Amino acid sequence: MPAYYTNDARFELPDVGFVDRTVTYLVGKSPGGADVVLLVERRPLPKEQSLRQAVAKIGTDALQRLRGYTVLGEREIEVASVPAIDVSARWRTEAGEPVYTRRTHLVLGATWLVIACEAPIAARESCDAYVDQVLATFQLRE
Repeated sequence: MPAYYTNDARFELPDVGFVDRTVTYLVGKSPGGADVVLLVERRPLPKEQSLRQAVAKIGTDALQRLRGYTVLGEREIEVASVPAIDVSARWRTEAGEPVYTRRTHLVLGATWLVIACEAPIAARESCDAYVDQVLATFQLRE
């Protein structure tokens, strides 16, 4: 039976094909008081897809789902010596409020890890600073 670890515990999983789709959801504030959400999401990388293809699909889905979705930037970076794709975008809520999103995608084995931050567009600098802090201090467990 494979062992599974969380921050709080360790337990044995039955060998029935469980897939880790954990989402860590952290809420903070910008210096101006706006809510800033930091997410760390684990999901399986779709079979037969590269990370680039998976990230492109996320963008295509966002174009259809989110009002006014526009990619502001995309670049290849390294996170803890692992190749990653960093994407920033903006979109509008149903109420018309502009939102800023930054997502960094990387693959660890068969796991697609997404580190994301979202905030009102006015808190974009804080959102970027928070993601930069996370990425600069990101360490893989052994």
